[in-house]
Amino acid sequence: MNGTLFQLARLVSYVRTSLNSGSVAHFPLSNAEDSIIYKSAYGDTISSAEEWAKALGERKLKHIFLLIDVAGNNREHAGFANAERQSIITIFPDNLVTYWTPLWEFDKPKGKWTITYTEQIWENAPRGVPTFKSRIEEFKKVLKDIAELAGKIKCEGFKNTFLEAYNILAGSDEPSLPEWMSDTIPALEPEKLRMFLASSKADVFGGMGSWNDSPPYMAHKKGLSREYDTLSQELYVQTREAVMFAVNS
Repeated sequence: MNGTLFQLARLVSYVRTSLNSGSVAHFPLSNAEDSIIYKSAYGDTISSAEEWAKALGERKLKHIFLLIDVAGNNREHAGFANAERQSIITIFPDNLVTYWTPLWEFDKPKGKWTITYTEQIWENAPRGVPTFKSRIEEFKKVLKDIAELAGKIKCEGFKNTFLEAYNILAGSDEPSLPEWMSDTIPALEPEKLRMFLASSKADVFGGMGSWNDSPPYMAHKKGLSREYDTLSQELYVQTREAVMFAVNS
C-alpha cells in the first residue's frame, strides 16, 4: 500500500479511536515522514495529530471517514505522491461537512516528507454518512483471476503476491507485514484487518518494477491485453473499496 493511503487510513482510525475512548494517544510518524501539518478552514495551523484530534473533538466532530474517488482516479498513477483523489471527510453539527486533502512534499536535505492536510468546506455535500459495503467475495475472485493471468504471462513474483493476498483475505495465512507498517496498523476488527492487509499486499500499482511496468507488455505479447486491463482495473477498485470498508464501517 502506498504511504499516502496508509496514512489516511491510520489517521481516520486514530481520530475515531481517540474520540471514542476519550483519550488521545501518541501518533507515531514513520521513518519517511518528517512532520504532518493540519490547516483548518478557519485559518488554524496544527502541528501534531494529537492536537488535531483534540481540535476536532472541541468542534464536536460527529463522523470521520476516508473517501477515495475510485471511479475518477487513474490506476496508472497510483503509488505516486499526490496522484490520487482521496480525502478525510469530517462531519460536524448543523450539517457542516469538510474534507482534508493531503499534499506530500519531499525535503531532499532531510530525505523525508512533510505532509500538509488542508481543510475545505464541502458546499452542498450529500447528507448523512455513506454506506460502505463489504465486497470480500468479489475481492477474492479478482485476486484468483489475476494470479492466474500473472502465471500465464510468466510474472511469478506477482502471481505469488496475489495468492498471498488471497490467503490473507481468506484467513488461511498470517500476513507478513512490511517493517514500516508493523508498529502502526490501524485499530480494526480481525476480519476488517484482513481486508486491509490483503489490500496492502495486492496494491501493486506504481512506477518502475510495479504491475504497471513490464506486465502490460508481457500480456500484449501473449494477446492478453484486454484481460490485463480488465483485471487490473477491477483489482484497483477492489483494493480501494476494501480499505474504505475496513476503515469506515
